[in-house]
Amino acid sequence: MNNIANSGYEAENYSRLRLFNLHSWLPFYTDITERDPSGMEFYPGFMIFSQNILGTSVGGISYFYDHGSHFIRPEISWTGSYPVITFSGNIKVYENMPQVENEAGNRSHNGNEYRISGYVPLLFARGQSVMQVIPRLSLDHLDMGFREGASRMKGIDLFETELYFSYYRRKSYRDIYTRLGISSTVSYTSTPLNKNSFGNNVSISGVFYLPGVSRHHSFYLRSAYQKQDRETYYLPIAAINRPRGYEQYIAESQASVSINYTMPVFYPDWSVPSVIYIRRLWLNAYYDYSYGENIMELKNNVYSPYTGSYSSYGAEIYADINPLRFIFPVSAGIRIGYMPAGKDIFTDFIISVSTSL
Repeated sequence: MNNIANSGYEAENYSRLRLFNLHSWLPFYTDITERDPSGMEFYPGFMIFSQNILGTSVGGISYFYDHGSHFIRPEISWTGSYPVITFSGNIKVYENMPQVENEAGNRSHNGNEYRISGYVPLLFARGQSVMQVIPRLSLDHLDMGFREGASRMKGIDLFETELYFSYYRRKSYRDIYTRLGISSTVSYTSTPLNKNSFGNNVSISGVFYLPGVSRHHSFYLRSAYQKQDRETYYLPIAAINRPRGYEQYIAESQASVSINYTMPVFYPDWSVPSVIYIRRLWLNAYYDYSYGENIMELKNNVYSPYTGSYSSYGAEIYADINPLRFIFPVSAGIRIGYMPAGKDIFTDFIISVSTSL
């Protein structure tokens, strides 16, 4: 003990401008901000995550490939003060896909997109109850081409106001979802700088969580409604998820409902050191239904309106894992479903990432 050196450490200031500290990555791309796990989509690519030591700057950079085009997505959030400010973008670096126009000359949007938003995350917790309220204002710029009279225009600016609310009971370690809770999102999007060509969009969605028939089982119902009030063109917004198995299309109005039942299956608690850790296997059974008016379906590179319903049902099997020492919990699985309208069976590989440790 007498041989231990008595070293002194000198205090020094830490600059709040140290914004970047790379800490982990994923070998694919997905939108980890998606609140609905069934709506998360998986793309070939990679994601690199950053968070400074103070936790006041969170962000990263991603690359992904989607329908013949290559994109780079930078994102950074300043959380050191209220409101939280976030900047993100989708930058197209290569395209191998023709632009598609509908009968009104409105091109499909697959160009660059930039967003800046500010929000205030309000959290109220007492015992086992947690309430969250998040008001948000966002400005989006889309590099989308359209005609205005005889002129070809490019660029749409969207102003979005959103309010998110949730109230739920804390879940136990073995619960997949909370056994009792509710959440809702209301949003309004307008185009004041393009009001002669585009209108506005209103959407509302809600999720209701209830306990299942056994411990750690849960039942949740998800519903949503979206309505566009257009001028010449529809806004390139699909605010609610279509039934699983179907492509996402723009519509004048849409309503949807999704019924899900989840339950744990097995806890292997198995690992290959430095490669993967598997904590749990769980199952989700679902039924999805939606009805829409003037849904712009793409057939043979031509948009045509359709009014009617879609539905699908099936099951998903997930594994809760931590791959390659990635610090955030990852749920990876396989979905199998059936679409009665076309009598089609489909399968999907699904990934969801939780940023809550």
